[in-house]
Amino acid sequence: MNELLEKYWSGNTTIEQENTLRDYFNSDAVTPEHEVYRSMFNSFEEELLQEQVSFNAFKKLPEEFPETDKSTWKSLKGVAIAASAAVLIALGTAYFTTSNEPDLGTYEDPKEAYHATLNALQMIGANFDHGKRKMKPLKDFDAKTKQVLSITK
Repeated sequence: MNELLEKYWSGNTTIEQENTLRDYFNSDAVTPEHEVYRSMFNSFEEELLQEQVSFNAFKKLPEEFPETDKSTWKSLKGVAIAASAAVLIALGTAYFTTSNEPDLGTYEDPKEAYHATLNALQMIGANFDHGKRKMKPLKDFDAKTKQVLSITK
């Protein structure tokens, strides 16, 4: 039996020899020196028995599942999308209606607005005239340049 065990540990046994070992360890004739291996060979036997029993993973599941109403989920998705759109519109409206710009001076009285406009136009006209006076030397320079260029032609 020791030679057969040595062959088993090295992986050189045939099926018949392994069956002989299994029968030996299942019997009452196991010697005390081999008693250590009995539990291992018995566990192999138990695994073999478990493999023979058919395992059905779906056994505990009910045979028929109730069908879920898909229209309910679709309507809930629609409500969620509509609610998020409403929130975005409300936030956008609030953001764009509140202005951080200071009041630029609107006038309630039309006469007061008229006088303010006249003052602004007079200021622009005065600055425009001042700019025209500064352009006079350029106008003289341009005229002299044209005289010089017409002589050289």
